[in-house]
Amino acid sequence: MAASTSADDLSGLTGAASPRSGSSLDFSIRACVAETPARSSFSVDIAGSAMLEWRVLRLPDQSQVLFVRRCELGTDLSAMTDEGLAQALRRWPDVISDGFVVIGKGAAWQVTLAPASSFDLFATLDEDGSLLLASTVATLLEQRRSHERLNLDALADRFAGALTVDSADTVAPGVKRIIGGHEVRAGGGQLAVSRWWEPRRLAIHRDLTLKRAGADLRRIAEEVVRRNLPAEGPVGVHLSGGRDSSVLCALTARQLAGQDRTVHALTALPCANLPEADDYYQFDEGAAAAATAARYHNVEHHLFRPKPLPLARILDELHRQIGEPIHQPVSLGWIWPQLARCAELGLPALLTGDSGNFTVSAGGLLNLSDVWREEGLLHWIRTSATIARTDGVTMRDLVRESFGGSLPLPLYQAGRKRGQPAILANDFLFVRGALRGKLLAISAGREDPRPPASARSLIQEIAANRCNPMPLGRFEFGVELLAPWNDRTLFELILSVPSSMLASAPDRRLLFDEAFMDLVPDDVMRPSKRGQQNVDFHAAVERLDLETAVERYRASAQCREVIDLDRLGDAAARWPTERRTDMRHLSYWIGQFLPALSLASYLNSLDFPASGASAKSPERLHAGHEPHTG
Repeated sequence: MAASTSADDLSGLTGAASPRSGSSLDFSIRACVAETPARSSFSVDIAGSAMLEWRVLRLPDQSQVLFVRRCELGTDLSAMTDEGLAQALRRWPDVISDGFVVIGKGAAWQVTLAPASSFDLFATLDEDGSLLLASTVATLLEQRRSHERLNLDALADRFAGALTVDSADTVAPGVKRIIGGHEVRAGGGQLAVSRWWEPRRLAIHRDLTLKRAGADLRRIAEEVVRRNLPAEGPVGVHLSGGRDSSVLCALTARQLAGQDRTVHALTALPCANLPEADDYYQFDEGAAAAATAARYHNVEHHLFRPKPLPLARILDELHRQIGEPIHQPVSLGWIWPQLARCAELGLPALLTGDSGNFTVSAGGLLNLSDVWREEGLLHWIRTSATIARTDGVTMRDLVRESFGGSLPLPLYQAGRKRGQPAILANDFLFVRGALRGKLLAISAGREDPRPPASARSLIQEIAANRCNPMPLGRFEFGVELLAPWNDRTLFELILSVPSSMLASAPDRRLLFDEAFMDLVPDDVMRPSKRGQQNVDFHAAVERLDLETAVERYRASAQCREVIDLDRLGDAAARWPTERRTDMRHLSYWIGQFLPALSLASYLNSLDFPASGASAKSPERLHAGHEPHTG
């Protein structure tokens, strides 16, 4: 039977566990013109050799290829022959699935990143023409000799908070982000980024049966999990109690059951003072998570209630080490203590179910709009009739989700439920100056508030432009956050499945049930309410830390120029203690205040890049609050 442990006293503060070297995906690469034909053009510095492998191959035409990939079970680049590597290059990225290749000939370079890769990859050119590659913007800026001002257009793109940002520009001028499925070409002192993998062109297999599609989903999911497992030792999995993380935990446990290896499943429980009754949200998914863990003898389940974090101090240090702004820090409240626990247990990585709702558990009412467009009226009627037999689904729901993105707005509004909550437009109350104007110009909140016209188009955008999450736990704990469900083969399968296999009531997933029904309890397969972790975000943050941070940021000229620090400070002093689920409350604190605080932290890190450095304390400092950084 699975073991359970409790860690109510886990603080999750920075410094709670010592970082483990050799466990992360940190690297820096310099590609320059070789002095002699026999000499390598590449200089490679990889900090995380335990999770990375690389090899240089010289081709007959004297061009060189650098292979870099995350280590996978059962394979080893060093054991491959030169001929095998050359063949792998022709079949890229099917042989080297999660990594990138750099091809150099003379002064021209081409860098190609595998679709949906777990790598953060950034590129720039040095003054001598060398191509610099690294896992963070900060690493590139340290190596590059010249620095320029902040790119406000790119900052506005990032800060607008879209699920995906179809842009290679970073906030640092001259530094390009390479998204999975993209390539960068360097030559003549210029960097050009383009896409080479196109999910929009994938064919839909209309003769595919639900049984066959479910078998394919199960097989691919098992392969993806296997590729993400460390070669030895215990494994960490974030287990929220939802579909995606529960299946991830179950598949991990099954694969390791015969190897006498333990799966450490970590579940963050909500704190006290939550609303006692809510018709929509299930705040505590601990029971569902425990039911999944109890099915597997090699799962040790860790339940804990995180204590408040010094969020601003954590953001300050992360921004100095990453070099890019973290737009939405709300999840740090519950993921940070889990990373700390992984470090204590000596785990190199924490697997999460992120992106699962776009791959392994894709589906819902929105897919009805695709059934109408792709399969015609008859399929739509059949699918709608099946869904309508589910409790809680009305004909108005079916019409709204099927046609909301295509019918004229008045007809769409007539089909909406009266009083249905809508996400409030972000007015960027805490941002001013030129950046505020740019944000208002591109804000999604200023556009037509109808839902996406197509579930398939939404998944296509995410598959094409999804960036790996910022390496939040890499620097402090040496623990890598990995998202197995963010995988090219999973995206390609879901995008090839007829939409009638995905369209379902909100609490049903036809394809998911077919593939994984035997792995998790019924309460996970068909939850009566949605889980909601971020509604409990208030208890994970120290109000005093927020207030002192805002006063500290007044010393930064860039903060004073971009952020309304008076308004931000007033809000920090009113940081709420009662948890509520209404959209206006969540929109203000999660959608506006926290991103603005994170942006202020980032701007402050630019003015004071050295940890512990600060300007003279401002006169407005609250009585009894000492200025600090880092």
